[in-house]
Amino acid sequence: MKQLKKEIPYILLLTIVLTSLLWSGTTGKIAGTITDKTSGEALIGANIVVVGTSLGAAADINGQYSILFVPPGTYKVQISFIGYETTIINDVRVYIDQTARVDVSLGQQSLNTDEVVVVAERATIKADVATSVASVSSKEVEALPVSNVVSAIGLQAGVRGGWGSNPTGSTQPSFVSNYSRGRVSVQGGLSIRGGEGDNILFMVDGVTMRDPRNNEPSTQVSLSSVKEISVERGGFSAEYGQVRSGIINVVTREGAKQGYFGSMQTRVSPPAPKYYRGTGILDVLDPYSFALRPFFDPAVCWTGTGNGAWDEYTKNQYPSFDGWNALSTRLNSDNNPNNDLTPLGAQRVFEYETRKKQPNNQADYDIDAGFGGPVPFIGEALGNLRFFTSYRSTREMLLFPLSRPDYSDYDWSLQVNSDITPTMKLRVSALTGKQYTIRHNWDATGIYFYPRYASDVAGVASAFGSPGDLGALFSDFNFSLSDIGKRSLSAKLTHALNAHTYYEISVENFRRDYNTRPTAPRNPSTLDQVIPGFYENGNPFGYYSKEYTDGIILTGGQHFAKARDFSVMNSTTFKADISSQLNFQNLVKAGVEFLYNDLNFDYGTIQSGGQATEKYTSRV
Repeated sequence: MKQLKKEIPYILLLTIVLTSLLWSGTTGKIAGTITDKTSGEALIGANIVVVGTSLGAAADINGQYSILFVPPGTYKVQISFIGYETTIINDVRVYIDQTARVDVSLGQQSLNTDEVVVVAERATIKADVATSVASVSSKEVEALPVSNVVSAIGLQAGVRGGWGSNPTGSTQPSFVSNYSRGRVSVQGGLSIRGGEGDNILFMVDGVTMRDPRNNEPSTQVSLSSVKEISVERGGFSAEYGQVRSGIINVVTREGAKQGYFGSMQTRVSPPAPKYYRGTGILDVLDPYSFALRPFFDPAVCWTGTGNGAWDEYTKNQYPSFDGWNALSTRLNSDNNPNNDLTPLGAQRVFEYETRKKQPNNQADYDIDAGFGGPVPFIGEALGNLRFFTSYRSTREMLLFPLSRPDYSDYDWSLQVNSDITPTMKLRVSALTGKQYTIRHNWDATGIYFYPRYASDVAGVASAFGSPGDLGALFSDFNFSLSDIGKRSLSAKLTHALNAHTYYEISVENFRRDYNTRPTAPRNPSTLDQVIPGFYENGNPFGYYSKEYTDGIILTGGQHFAKARDFSVMNSTTFKADISSQLNFQNLVKAGVEFLYNDLNFDYGTIQSGGQATEKYTSRV
């Protein structure tokens, strides 16, 4: 047993950076110049208004203006000046942390002249962007054939995301390649520029969604709540800490002040095998599959793969086996009369012990819904109090049943906004969710393997090469059950001091709970007669706490479901920043961050009689 010295119960990080913000913003900016169409002179005092909002500005002595703190989205911008035609610019697209340039030349007003409507042009070169940034709007997300944020991000250049991707770039199943590297994420292969999830900063509304245990991002976000996704693939400034490969910032919807909005999206895949029957390695019910053919093919099963009719090529494709004749001889010559079996009897016992529950016969589904608007009855009195809530749930049946037949998760979020005063806004956000998965049981402390997608589960069948490894494939207790919960709570106050300066103060808490445990216990009192005079107690189904218990006849018995994890990770962050537009060309930012991590480690492996071995407990 390993017991590390208890460290200081917190980590304190205090950083002050001038001219640079410590975390990503969630808004953009509109700026430009207003001039006379004929003379080109600046129109001092021209009014610029973002239609449908309370945002606006007036042109200075150079005709220049800047509108700060504009949420990402598409807007109409109205420009007016006494004696000139009112002009409306449609489809002005504002991106996170970017400036939308709107330069307008106004013509003098003639009698009975209607307002002029112009469609904004998208800039080919963005002067204020020095990094490789891609932005995806909510409309673009709706048009994509994706069901989660990771898959939407994975369509961007330089990004790999979505279940089934292999972040290592190896042609092996991710099960093999990632195990050799010593860590596997439950997040499913998110990668930017070759860097894995622990090199990526993932944020929702500027709130860091990262497990302080291993720096892995928590990427489960309802698509219905997404307003814009920003992906920064490199070249980012020093304002971002603990990031190497890329930055992902998801800005969520805000409830409208007037009227309600809702959406719902469902995807259902009818129950069906996730492989073609008779395809060998993946069809665990086929006696000629990779795992079973050496034990049922009459050409080799009695005399062994080394002595039968297989050619060298075929021998190299399957696990080696001495044959039922040799096994029967060994069983009959040992000192245990209870295991004496004929070659045919041994094969029948093996067939019973490697029976597999039927392939998954339930549907896969994704449910994603969102709804928001003003809070009824009291909303107007509380600063136009408004809300937006969203929910998503996913179930994916595994390639074939293991300790669980499926992977599933859910997430629920709620955001409430209030305009305390015309220049002060408060936002409170809450998010909770849980993943239901399985975890492998290696003794190496801290190695995580959560099989979910096809290559992982297929790796269970293909990564091993001996009959003794069949328990991982045919038992339902080889993997421990693992439930991973998360919770996030944050509040942000934004206050505009004047038209050019505003500050933000926020506090955030992110918590992650692990619950890794064995499957349901086996009932040893229930016996099945496999062949006359030979009884089994339900093998291979059900967890048994003995170190060496009756297993599959070829494995010699072994102890499974050894992984335990009851760790709790808690991270609290306080942030404050101020931004000021000094002049048309320069925006200065400064900020401070206070980070408090409370890390309670409690994980390890369990051996005979429930005794802990390789156990690691610590609070940091």
